[in-house]
Amino acid sequence: MQLRGWDYTGRNIGTELHRQFRIMIENLSDPAFTNHASWGNPIQDKLASSMQIGSSGAVRTVKRVCVNFGFLVEESFSSRNEIAVNNLLTERGQLVFHAAKLEQEVNDSSEYNLEKKKRILAEIKKLYEEAYCNALKTYYFKNDDNSRLHPLRATLKALAKYKRLDKWEWYLLNTYIRHDDDSDEEQTLDKYIKMYRNRELSFSMADVIEKPKGHQYTPQHFEFAGLLHVIQRPEWSISDSGRHMDIKNEVLKDDFLVKLYRGDYK
Repeated sequence: MQLRGWDYTGRNIGTELHRQFRIMIENLSDPAFTNHASWGNPIQDKLASSMQIGSSGAVRTVKRVCVNFGFLVEESFSSRNEIAVNNLLTERGQLVFHAAKLEQEVNDSSEYNLEKKKRILAEIKKLYEEAYCNALKTYYFKNDDNSRLHPLRATLKALAKYKRLDKWEWYLLNTYIRHDDDSDEEQTLDKYIKMYRNRELSFSMADVIEKPKGHQYTPQHFEFAGLLHVIQRPEWSISDSGRHMDIKNEVLKDDFLVKLYRGDYK
């Protein structure tokens, strides 16, 4: 049986991404740095050097992650017009940028001992969690036929039924759940999870023919936001975190998708 992962941009969330995001925004907010540039290879090459990453492609990946999470005003990053240096961040993006600046200041400070730094960084993590919970609440995939899949809702529904998913059950979820609330897909998933749990199926990474790092990115995003819990070793699995229940209950409401897709959630 062939397995597929859900789509992903290919970056985990954490201190390094936030450092790169902070530097990108600091530079792009400086008219002397942008010098009336548009969003193209020359400015991306300058950013790559400043952000200490390997290429303009890596800069575009950071930008794409930040767009997916709703941090950036995408229209301000035009390849045809001058970058809108005064309108780069959404309200959510401003929260993450503020948290990233605080994180840098605390890590660089010599005024705090290690224990105090840990306490302050734990408070900063709460700011990040607020932003990412809201981002993941509104994040969905758009299929080629314009249908949609809300990955957090699909995962929460599966965990409500199966309690825990190991790596292969995660890929079964990714493979067979491609549309929102599709009862036929959910029945197919249930059939294969039961067969797998009855030891009638076995898998290896060679069976994952599409997005073979699908267990490394989206679940990590859920975990960083405090929504779910990922165990890496000795065997990979994902389960509920028992936290942010207000967000999860909202995502599972019957009318959630209707409200989301008509634009009631920002």
